[in-house]
Amino acid sequence: MSHVISKKDIINYYDLTFFEYNFILGLGSHLGMHYGYYDNNHKTYAEANRNLNCIIVKLANVTKGMKVLDAGCGVGGSVIWLAKNIGAEAIGITLSKTQVEKAKMFAQKYEVRNLTQFMVGDYTHTKFPDKSFDVVWAIESVCHAKEKLDFIKESYRILKPGGCLIVSDGFIKKRKITDSEKELIRKWLMGWKVPSLEYMDQFIEKMKSVGFKNIHKKDVSENVMPFSKRLYKWAKILNPIAQVLRFLGIFSRVNTGNVIAAAGQYPALKQGLWQYGIVWGRK
Repeated sequence: MSHVISKKDIINYYDLTFFEYNFILGLGSHLGMHYGYYDNNHKTYAEANRNLNCIIVKLANVTKGMKVLDAGCGVGGSVIWLAKNIGAEAIGITLSKTQVEKAKMFAQKYEVRNLTQFMVGDYTHTKFPDKSFDVVWAIESVCHAKEKLDFIKESYRILKPGGCLIVSDGFIKKRKITDSEKELIRKWLMGWKVPSLEYMDQFIEKMKSVGFKNIHKKDVSENVMPFSKRLYKWAKILNPIAQVLRFLGIFSRVNTGNVIAAAGQYPALKQGLWQYGIVWGRK
């Protein structure tokens, strides 16, 4: 199940919906644009968002001085967190020039401009030399790749020997999907400008085919469920308002599609149509 999504579609989506992300997520306190990782010690969204960074750091064994690429960095949340809390040399790339500008502004605000870099770039075809990074880190960004294998191949090329690729994202779970379930998934993915999701095992097989070793996977769907439900509730409240704003010409089709997608992702998760997972392996 795939949809035709262009790079321009993805750029427009993030540029046009920044207000919605900021309004619902409160980006000023954490800069994260992700589901987060909830547990008994991390119950607010800001805590869960920072906790996801901590979880990924532990799994990928990121330490001070390492060179890390955040592939699909958004407004720089993870890059800034890595620089400030780990002392890693972090670089973020995104398709959106607007996001790069915001990320640089936030890095200046959090006083880590000297440890961070942000640039416009396509993570399936970067300009970095071979063996440049200790870690390639991607949180909820690989879903936007038309061909996930292209991202995996490029990550392998730019990783140093022994380097780690770690991906935290959504994956299709249910094998046999009904027509109504297909429509639910279609509205969700189209609204968020995601061409397709892969099965986790399928993604792992592609990692193996490129040469990655010591590959691990972790289903953390229960840890993202609180935010998924919260996002659903917000979407239900905002949808009538979004439709009015669309009628008045204030909201675009992208904005209303974003709200519809936010309403669809939770029932799809509850029904087991998709799962949220972390996959990592070494070169």
